[in-house]
Amino acid sequence: MTEEPNDTVFSSKVNIAGYTDKDGTITIKQNGKVLIDSEAKATNEVFEVSIKLNQGRNDIQIYQTTNDGKTTLKSYNIVYLTNDGYDIVVDSKYDGKSGELVNDKQTYSTVTEAINSISTKNTERKVILVKNGTYEEKVTIQSPYISLIGEDSEKTILTYDAANGTINPNTGKNYGTSGSASITVKSKAIGFTAENLTIENSFVEQGNNNEQAVALNNQADESIFINTRFIGNQDTLLADASASVPARQYYYKCYIEGDVDFIFGRAQAVFDDCDIASVNRESTTNNGYVTAADTWDKDNYGYLIMNSRLIGLDDIADSTVSLGRPWRPSSQTQPMTPAVTYVNCYMGDHITTKGWDDMGDSLAATADFSEFGSFGPGAKLSDTRKVLSVDEAAKYTLEKAFGSSAATVNGEAAFKDNWNLRSEESSINIHDLYGKFVPVTSLIIDVNEMMLTVGDKKIIISTVGPEEATDKTVTFESKDNNVATVDESGNVEAIGVGTTVITVKCGDIEVECKVTVNPKLTVINSAPMISAEDVTINVGDNFEVMNNITATDKEDGDITSTIKVIENTVDTTKAGEYKVVYKVIDSEGASTTKTITVTVQEVINDSVVVEPENTPENSGDNNTSNNTNGNNESNNDANNSNNVDNSNSLPQTGDNSAAIVVILALVVIVAGVFMFKKKK
Repeated sequence: MTEEPNDTVFSSKVNIAGYTDKDGTITIKQNGKVLIDSEAKATNEVFEVSIKLNQGRNDIQIYQTTNDGKTTLKSYNIVYLTNDGYDIVVDSKYDGKSGELVNDKQTYSTVTEAINSISTKNTERKVILVKNGTYEEKVTIQSPYISLIGEDSEKTILTYDAANGTINPNTGKNYGTSGSASITVKSKAIGFTAENLTIENSFVEQGNNNEQAVALNNQADESIFINTRFIGNQDTLLADASASVPARQYYYKCYIEGDVDFIFGRAQAVFDDCDIASVNRESTTNNGYVTAADTWDKDNYGYLIMNSRLIGLDDIADSTVSLGRPWRPSSQTQPMTPAVTYVNCYMGDHITTKGWDDMGDSLAATADFSEFGSFGPGAKLSDTRKVLSVDEAAKYTLEKAFGSSAATVNGEAAFKDNWNLRSEESSINIHDLYGKFVPVTSLIIDVNEMMLTVGDKKIIISTVGPEEATDKTVTFESKDNNVATVDESGNVEAIGVGTTVITVKCGDIEVECKVTVNPKLTVINSAPMISAEDVTINVGDNFEVMNNITATDKEDGDITSTIKVIENTVDTTKAGEYKVVYKVIDSEGASTTKTITVTVQEVINDSVVVEPENTPENSGDNNTSNNTNGNNESNNDANNSNNVDNSNSLPQTGDNSAAIVVILALVVIVAGVFMFKKKK
């Protein structure tokens, strides 16, 4: 692997990358869901994947299958821990005051200080985040409902150097085997959990007596260890119980390393999907024993090791490690029948054909040792290896091993309730150690198919259920961004002609929307029209250039307000013809111009009115003429006076006096010319 995250992360996305050592395929799964399915990879070809994590625990599995059919598995236990998921921080580099708030979290430099800050009467889960580092301290835990979570199982190390024969500086006496433990979890610490860290006893064996060195001494009921590494030699893990109270313990995806009796004790313990590694003691005949249970008769189960792998380290010799031997301590007063069962486990070739061994006078034949579904080179048929029938194996399940009646005290069921640690209904379960996680169960989008044209935009609206889901973040992704793009809010934009699929995801649920993009139709844009007429005005009149001028467009409607005058030669002080040019442009850029003629005309000048003298209607009737003249004398005087007063008046419409004068003048002239020619 070339890129790996820590086992505990604080971001919802992680990147994992590596390369293959042989031609074959890569398959990657997250919580059982396939992310990459049998993708072909050549030798030394890089593979990489970006994974969106669920809040809490994520099981990531990478399978490499070579062309010859061999499959290798690399798995990760990645916990996405939010700020609300832990209460206390332990950091080996912290040099401040113990318990002081740093980023709103009580912070300590040692695990012991953090543990001791929690009351022994604690009733609610307290999560302690232990940062990467090496913590050399001997820790005892007595308060219930404490969880330790490290940043990484290989980089967060809780260690101490002590063995059975090591002198305890506080007492001046030997620690003893159980007292040598680096971490001790007392029976009062019900519900203790640890995840993503290493518990180690760093004592180095010298080949002397009393070198048993315990990494973990666990006596707590309903205790859980996930992705925890236990490192030691003889007596690495003491999965035990107190003298008065039995204990159910669960070890999941753990790595347990040792040589002699390195899993031992009285607890009813289930080891599920664990790697159990035997250290090479350089012997060609006996490199140790995996288990040494001392199960009481009133406990129905001892150790149940299921779906796990027994492996040998450093070229350990074949057939040199026993599956276990029965431990019956001489100090024990209770009747006991050590019980160990292996179910569906891989066994390496370091496992002996005999399978089980005696421990002095404690005989394997009188113990309850069995197996079912074993496979691998160490899974050998032997008269000394009891194989369960299918019906017998049905008894060995997680639920039954942790049932209320799995053990008895004074003839009564030892436990109040069945402990179903995989059920969220259980008060102590593996799902909500770091806050209750409510998964998304439904994802609905308002459209499953879109028909768009290039340039169109539309939004995908999603609905997530249930309402109380922990993480309702929805992501959108287009399979082909050349056809359509989509942003983080679901806004879709049509880019090019074609078909694509937009994947909408929330939690473990995905839905798809098919998007078809068609070419954009070309629309012929009509040119706008200007309505304007020629205008005639008089010199000196006011000319309003936009009066009665309008413009319309088929697409845009009335666009009169956008008309511009691009030329205007009108001069209203001079008579003549002028032009005005108008222009308008619509929203698509089409334009029209219109030219009108403006005529400016002179004003007609005023004329003097000459009133002719009154003449007789009949030139031969002198009497009539005289009478008329006499009778109208005063009127004539008045008229003469009016003519003078109105000499500057304009001619009146229908007034024929000027025309009569002109006619009389023409008659006189014609008569004169005629008389002149006659005389000649």
